[in-house]
Amino acid sequence: MITKEVFELQIRETLLPALRRWSLCQKVSLSDDKAVVTAVVKHLSLPYYTLEIQVEYSNIYQEPQLIFKVWKVQVEQDIEVKQVYFPPDLSRLLNLQDFVIRLDYLHNLNRDLWYSVHGCDTNSIVGSQLEHYLERWASIYLTIFDPEFSRVFID
Repeated sequence: MITKEVFELQIRETLLPALRRWSLCQKVSLSDDKAVVTAVVKHLSLPYYTLEIQVEYSNIYQEPQLIFKVWKVQVEQDIEVKQVYFPPDLSRLLNLQDFVIRLDYLHNLNRDLWYSVHGCDTNSIVGSQLEHYLERWASIYLTIFDPEFSRVFID
């Protein structure tokens, strides 16, 4: 578990800089309240897919909450159209490993549906030591999108 204060501090000091160094990351932003990071990320190997990833604090679990959408870009009559994509088999698109991922998160702001990565085992996976918590968390959880993600923490 991590406190909200430590989470917000580590977002600014650890997660944002790491996402900015990530070669697949096209855009990263921090919410006005400094509690939610949003990243737009290229798919590792499929050029017509992008991912919108958000990391926020879960007050219920007292852990980071990872949610994401898959976007597909198509060209129709010379116009590029980007639309949310719900693949029939998410494991063909992402490195799901043993994570529990469900299409069950209703976003607070837009009231639209997102995939959520269930965080029930986060404490046993990441450990409880607060120092470098988000670095450990991101090194594990963000491998869903890029198996080599943890390399962004190597200087």
